[in-house]
Amino acid sequence: MAVDRRPNFILVTADSLRADFVGCVKGDGAESLTPSLDELGESALVFRRAYSHGPYTTMSMPSLFTGLYPNRLRPIPVETMHGVLVDGVPTVTEILARHGYFTAGLHSNAFLSRVFGFEKGFQFFYDDLFLPSLRVPHLVALLNEYLGRAIRVTPYLSAAGLNLNARALAPRLQKPFFLWLHYMDTHGPYQSKRGFGYAAKLRGERLWRKAVKRPGDVSTLERGELLRTYGEEVHYLDAALGELFAFLRGQGLLDNTAAFVTADHGDEFYEHSGYGHSHKLYNELIHVPLIVTYPGCAAKRIDRPVGLVDMVPTMLELAGISRATYRLDGCSLLGSADGAGQNGRYLVSVADIKRRYHACVVNERWKLIVDEGSGRRELYDLGTDPAERVDVTSTSPPVAAKLERILRDVGIGTAHVTDGGTMRPDEQKIIEGRLRDLGYL
Repeated sequence: MAVDRRPNFILVTADSLRADFVGCVKGDGAESLTPSLDELGESALVFRRAYSHGPYTTMSMPSLFTGLYPNRLRPIPVETMHGVLVDGVPTVTEILARHGYFTAGLHSNAFLSRVFGFEKGFQFFYDDLFLPSLRVPHLVALLNEYLGRAIRVTPYLSAAGLNLNARALAPRLQKPFFLWLHYMDTHGPYQSKRGFGYAAKLRGERLWRKAVKRPGDVSTLERGELLRTYGEEVHYLDAALGELFAFLRGQGLLDNTAAFVTADHGDEFYEHSGYGHSHKLYNELIHVPLIVTYPGCAAKRIDRPVGLVDMVPTMLELAGISRATYRLDGCSLLGSADGAGQNGRYLVSVADIKRRYHACVVNERWKLIVDEGSGRRELYDLGTDPAERVDVTSTSPPVAAKLERILRDVGIGTAHVTDGGTMRPDEQKIIEGRLRDLGYL
């Protein structure tokens, strides 16, 4: 009987994890909050300029799973904006399952739940939602949701809890497997790891709501507290990831395995007059960490721009699956280590996909942000202005015009949001409860 030598895949995504809070990505020699990820990075490809394709989960994660920019996907109304769905196109999970992979996903983010179609292709899927069904009456499901959110110290399943679920799942993994874990700990409201949990919960929730609703009222001391507690969450998550990888290694589940660690987006700390993550496209929101290792990987730090759309083509190449039958916007990251196919590349991120769109395009030097709704265009020279403080649109009009043509070439602004999906009323109530706890509503 032939031995299946195709690699396993482990995809770890962290919600709201900024690239500049991960030591091996930041690379400035300062004391790091992420020793576990730094250790992983010592034998991996570390992409120091990786971009998500939207500043919030419902834009970025569908692109990661499909290898397509958000404007090529089916929209759905979410809060006061439009997200996109993963239905209508194959996800990497479906493709791998079709080729004999055992697929499993664990998380507690409502935006990545069955309601948004993320269970597609998974043989085991846990999203921490207790939805109404034939066996579970509507009122029972709502009561369970309410009590669960009230009792928990965090408005999501903590990293420790997610790791427990991963340990329980481990004996069921069949090689080759695809295992996805999405961690929520770095999403607001940030909670201090010092002192009593419920007191930290109440303090964190109050400050987070103030920050996202009335950012101009946040004092210098409160901004410092937000940064400090966010740093504590980053360090806590890193320790949990260290424990996860140590367990997987001990179970032999890292043998012949490719691992990917990234984030769906970052968070702002008043760099551009706000907190959390909203419709903005500055680097504090779309610059994400990306660490990739696979059998035979040679460690390298890579400064060329790459995107989350590159994950699908990379996994297909590693699994020996031809991408020829799939329409993909991404490139395999395996070639980026030596620059193959990466020179002169442009990447797109989208905050709003309507005809009067809000999107950006970035290459090795330049970044153009276009907000069709307000008519505003912002051009930044990232080589001299990485903090995006000086808009040079008026002094470099040919560059701005060229980058805007690229946005139009990839079809930004052509989505018909009226053709989008909708949620059932019972699902919407449960999703809204989760969003309220996270400070969105």
